[in-house]
Amino acid sequence: MGLDKVKFNFIKKNVPSFDKLIMMELGNQIVKKDLSNKEKTGKKFWSKLGCYHFSMDINGEDGVMDMDLSLPITYYDNFFDVVTNITVSNFIKEYNICYDNIYRFCKEGGMIIHCLPGDGSKWNKTHSTNKKFYEEMALKYNMSLIDYNEYDKKPNGRLTLAAFKK
Repeated sequence: MGLDKVKFNFIKKNVPSFDKLIMMELGNQIVKKDLSNKEKTGKKFWSKLGCYHFSMDINGEDGVMDMDLSLPITYYDNFFDVVTNITVSNFIKEYNICYDNIYRFCKEGGMIIHCLPGDGSKWNKTHSTNKKFYEEMALKYNMSLIDYNEYDKKPNGRLTLAAFKK
């Protein structure tokens, strides 16, 4: 799936500045051509915008930390200003553990951004991702759901975008 203009604009709308921001990106995102013809990896793209960029994925490719998000990870607790989840948790069977990790990674007052395939999408592999799901997540983790949007991405189905403040 990767980082495209729709997802980036949603992140930019909810994160006012990227300068010196400590960011955790789940997955080793590929930057789509509609966003950048130069930067191909999320690490290069976000770093160029001024972020201190970290990323983790089980594949360990493109300079990401080789980590299994379906297992509890406790050594980055309350460390990141922003955590992005762009089509990663929907491929993890133990997705509740992944969401626990995401919550722990984020600093108090920080932002968590989810850009996930919505209900009915061919990319939605493990669980429902609709507005009710995100509202329940906000309650479970005592966060504020500050922005929500759905975008119809033909031919793959709906994309849900949610921004939380911890």
